[in-house]
Amino acid sequence: MQIPGIGAYTAGAVASIAFEQCEPLVDGNVIRVLCRLRAVSGDPSTTAASKTHWLLASQLLGDCARPGDFNQVEARLHRIGIGLRLG
Repeated sequence: MQIPGIGAYTAGAVASIAFEQCEPLVDGNVIRVLCRLRAVSGDPSTTAASKTHWLLASQLLGDCARPGDFNQVEARLHRIGIGLRLG
């Protein structure tokens, strides 16, 4: 379903946090964590990089039991400094 004004990040957040569906989230913090975790280089703002980040986030999320919690932790890893130590 497409809702005007609702992008992939917001849709993933609502689906994973409110409805416990395994949908990934990708924001700037998640991109930094994924780049360090998977040694991804290059310009993160390109369309190809965006597709790669969403794919990696989806693979990392997998079929977890608490997707909302996982996504929230993943988005905060970089803010609390853990992202800096991954790579």
